[in-house]
Amino acid sequence: MVQRNRQKLEERLQHFAAEFAPALKQLIVFLKEAGISHYSSGCGIKSVTFDLFPASDQVAKLMELLSLNRPYRPNSTSGLKDFSPMDGYNPAYYFVKYLKRWSGFAAIVMHNEGDSARGVAAAQAKALLDMLTERFGSTCKTVNFLRRSAAGKINEFAQLMQDIGEYLVACEEQMRTNASQNVKENYQRAMAAATNRHAAA
Repeated sequence: MVQRNRQKLEERLQHFAAEFAPALKQLIVFLKEAGISHYSSGCGIKSVTFDLFPASDQVAKLMELLSLNRPYRPNSTSGLKDFSPMDGYNPAYYFVKYLKRWSGFAAIVMHNEGDSARGVAAAQAKALLDMLTERFGSTCKTVNFLRRSAAGKINEFAQLMQDIGEYLVACEEQMRTNASQNVKENYQRAMAAATNRHAAA
């Protein structure tokens, strides 16, 4: 069952990467060039926040989550983590919220910088941020981060992130089951070997 799910998920991830990976990679570049922080525009006295919390890091973290060749990530000291079956946390909803936040910050940079190199990078970042917000978040609820949209349906981006998280949880459960079975089989083999040696003696 786990392997069947993996094949289907890998196909979906390949389609997602083909459609969005170039834009996400370009967004990382523009956010860095525009100096946009995860928490502020990075303008004026707030420039220190860009050095400590660059928004581009969060995009990179999302891209790391878009993989099945890693352990399940239940916690994160800063940024995104995997979907949680326990409370319905979904990184897709948080990422859409981030996109909207950064778009506002990009606008601030554009107002402050005009057609400077930084201002142009902010304009380029904003165009990508708004496009990705539309593509990823058209049915997302970003107020209470519920798994379901207002229409009662989970959108494709959120569904993909949920399925990745559930798949990785299933893999870990399967590994624990296999390890437990191996322990039992080792015990039984050791006992059988000891019994045979005792009988031979």
